[in-house]
Amino acid sequence: MKRLERLVIVTIWCIQEDPSLRPSMKRVTQVLEGMKGVYLISTLAEKRVNVFRAINNERKET
Repeated sequence: MKRLERLVIVTIWCIQEDPSLRPSMKRVTQVLEGMKGVYLISTLAEKRVNVFRAINNERKET
């Protein structure tokens, strides 16, 4: 992965609205140093979809 791509992905990862979806600074450092991959981005996207589904289900029930 190119350095710019890695920086952009980490930037987007860090500015998510839900703080629970943001990485720790340790994780950010590891990713930027190339020690860890950014494979969790897809997992985080799936988690966000599940959160939205739960919210929609709660609205339907009320």
